Amino acid sequence: MSAIDQYRSNRVHGATPGELVVLLLETADTRLVAAREHMEAGRRMAWIAELARVRPIYLELMLALDHATAPELTRNLHGTYTWAIQRLGEVGRTGDVGGTEALLRVNNTLLDAFRQVVIAGAEAEGTP
Repeated sequence: MSAIDQYRSNRVHGATPGELVVLLLETADTRLVAAREHMEAGRRMAWIAELARVRPIYLELMLALDHATAPELTRNLHGTYTWAIQRLGEVGRTGDVGGTEALLRVNNTLLDAFRQVVIAGAEAEGTP
């Protein structure tokens, strides 16, 4: 295993649930940016492949929701993830760069919010 693979493995295995959500959303962001770049260059198969890598991220986030803990929040997140999954399919079919931009805006809003939650949780526990 390479050093970078070992780092990634340690980062994932040592992460809290909130940190895992951040990692997943960061990965989605990276893939969405790559998809947009492929669209702009007219590389259809490449943008479809990148979008296909984002779909399981949103599915995993949706499946991990604990509806009993925060019903309203999880209902809203479920709706957002459902919208994102549907939008990924539309964008993949049409190559709509604007659709990718909308996905990026929503993903980054979620990412910023979860980062704040993770930071607040770490501060509450007294860890840097």
